[in-house]
Amino acid sequence: METENNLRSAKVVIGSDRFQIQTDLSEQELNEIVQFVNKKFEQYVGEATAVDAKKRLELMALDITSEYFDVRRRYMRLRENDQNAQKEILVLNDLMDRALR
Repeated sequence: METENNLRSAKVVIGSDRFQIQTDLSEQELNEIVQFVNKKFEQYVGEATAVDAKKRLELMALDITSEYFDVRRRYMRLRENDQNAQKEILVLNDLMDRALR
């Protein structure tokens, strides 16, 4: 969230619980996040297993965190590739400028 001035109140439902939060996300972004969390929630908490609810929530948190770190790793790799490509473009532009002189 950028600044507190952009915050608005929003109600979200995770599982069967309702929450009121402050956010600067658009309705669409917030809905996508809520849908993602609810899907994970149903996957881990909605299952009738021998693992207690607290452990299932912990597994869900680990799964979401793992996905976050994977996306962050891929983003950093793409960002580095982009920076390298930008450097190569500058070198090629310089070579072209010299060739045209």
